[in-house]
Amino acid sequence: IGRPWNSPAEAAHYALRAMDAAGIDLACILGGGYYGPGNDYTRGNDALRDFCRCAPDRFIGLAHFNPRDSAEGLDRELDRALALGFRGIKLLNAYQDNLPGDDPALMRIYRFAARHQLFILNHYWTPEVLGRIAREFPTVPFIAGHWYLHEVLRLPNVYCNLWGLLRLGDIEFGVREFGADKFLLGSDAFLNP
Repeated sequence: IGRPWNSPAEAAHYALRAMDAAGIDLACILGGGYYGPGNDYTRGNDALRDFCRCAPDRFIGLAHFNPRDSAEGLDRELDRALALGFRGIKLLNAYQDNLPGDDPALMRIYRFAARHQLFILNHYWTPEVLGRIAREFPTVPFIAGHWYLHEVLRLPNVYCNLWGLLRLGDIEFGVREFGADKFLLGSDAFLNP
């Protein structure tokens, strides 16, 4: 959120002031940076919970998951995230042993998202994998965390975050080719205590 902080509440109040100054009504907030192998990713979800509780009408929490967790651990945290009111899922499998986007553990997460009407933001899928999973789970909105122009954006449940290196004219081309509603402006950065 732009500067170090001492608690999720402090960070949330700072974010609210910044949002108010910029005329932003609602923000998606990503769980903390406990995504590395061996880290307890649930701690990031705890901080996210505390952050979002400061303004539940203005913050949409996206819980983070490590698909390398055991099936039982993953299921437990998915259920807990839903109970905490998180409305989306943030994945970062490219930094978790470069797990393929259609790995069975990720497919488990996609099925959960479909059952509970959650959307998914992932740091990166290949367009081919994203196309396959978007077709298999047509009710799940999938957001590619970094910009790319690809035919996969023609699928009705695929969106792209404009966070990345853009060339002059890319946004105009993307809007003309795929429609303005396919692009979101965000940072794909997460809450770090």
